[in-house]
Amino acid sequence: TDVDFSFSIMKGCTEDTVQFTNLSEPGQYSWNFGDGTLPEDTTANPLHIYQDQDNYVVRLKIEDLDGCVDSVIKIVDVRHPLVAAFTSGEDSVCQDSGVPVQFNDGSTGATGWNWDFNDGTTSNLQNPSHIFTLAGTRNVRLIVNDDLPCYDTTYHNIYVDSLPFLSFVTDKHSICMGDRVNFTAEYLNTALSLNWDFGDGTHWKQEDGTSHSFDQPGTYWVTVTADFPVCADVQKTDSVVVNAFPVVNLGPDSVLCLDGPSIRVTDVNNAADPTISWKWR
Repeated sequence: TDVDFSFSIMKGCTEDTVQFTNLSEPGQYSWNFGDGTLPEDTTANPLHIYQDQDNYVVRLKIEDLDGCVDSVIKIVDVRHPLVAAFTSGEDSVCQDSGVPVQFNDGSTGATGWNWDFNDGTTSNLQNPSHIFTLAGTRNVRLIVNDDLPCYDTTYHNIYVDSLPFLSFVTDKHSICMGDRVNFTAEYLNTALSLNWDFGDGTHWKQEDGTSHSFDQPGTYWVTVTADFPVCADVQKTDSVVVNAFPVVNLGPDSVLCLDGPSIRVTDVNNAADPTISWKWR
């Protein structure tokens, strides 16, 4: 018995159609398409739709006019997967870095690419690079297509850290020993922490503002550092002058007689300092 067939595949995005052409001698035919379809097809040149992409074992059985039975088996491959995928060189960048992020396509079956960087810009390159200038989380989208065309989509987030900002205000720049100074900070709310260093060996973490008292005279440089997720740390510094308490020296003890001559009392230590005033009792 002479039994044979050929086939042609018409690919689709959700299903694939296969046209079978019977090359066998006349007789009764029975087709098994390998995907569980029942009953078997008995037409001479059937058209069959496959719902899933796979390899299918197709069998054509024939009973010729003399009652002899024979069959032939062929593999029908309707696999043509399209899967969008990509990686990025960086997952987070600083807004002012100017460093491009490299995107690398890892898709399967793609012949076309459409990138949307979620900041108003796009690209049709397979492996583009992009500089992000808008702060925030950018949900980058890749749509790929094949020659049919079918489409598939995937996403990946890129975090763009905002431009760092930090300043602080000192309510007093000159104090006496033991006095307290208040510090108020202004900074971008993306900062992870504020680190205060008061220049006297004392330091701690505290958000917004803080206060500190200085117990020894001198000039102290107070530094606050803001730690940001991606961008470099930012520091600001201001000074506080701590003055020692004045020491008064009125000279040695003296004795005077009633109605006798007066005695002049003078602060020996500070008499020459024009910035000092006295209150006598």
